[in-house]
Amino acid sequence: MPHDPANTAPTPPRQGWPRFAGIVALYAVLGPLLGAVGVVVLFVALSVVTEVAQGRFEAIGPLLGRGVLLTLVAGLPIAYSFGAVSSVAVGLIVALRDRHGGGISWRAALGGAVGLWAFVAVLAVLVVPPDGFLMWLVGLFAAHVVAAALCTWLARRVFGSHPRFRGGA
Repeated sequence: MPHDPANTAPTPPRQGWPRFAGIVALYAVLGPLLGAVGVVVLFVALSVVTEVAQGRFEAIGPLLGRGVLLTLVAGLPIAYSFGAVSSVAVGLIVALRDRHGGGISWRAALGGAVGLWAFVAVLAVLVVPPDGFLMWLVGLFAAHVVAAALCTWLARRVFGSHPRFRGGA
């Protein structure tokens, strides 16, 4: 069967290095912060539900105000210390996919985040005591997925989602 050049889709152009660096930087800078916010919101919501279930409605206000703020401030150094590697890795995965014509991909970001979560979870087995392990797994999962999802959403807005798009949106 002869080759018909009219039926072949054009190959998307490779993205430039500044765009690549910008995508990685976005994930590196914002990923740990957004992951920490996701974990704090999750754990505060669980605490609020627990207080409501026990009829202690007076404890909800401090949880929502000071609890969120103090937990987030205390958690940010941890988030940047441990989350920076995962954030940079997910940013690299997304930027490499984009650089090779795949655009800023939800699948690449979330797949990379879940894969890195699994790796970090295996490492957590070595250092986290058994009585707190489940909370660590849930927290790490929330941090990885929330950070990847929000960074991807933002990257698609800033850099555009289509592989051929080169400007800001």
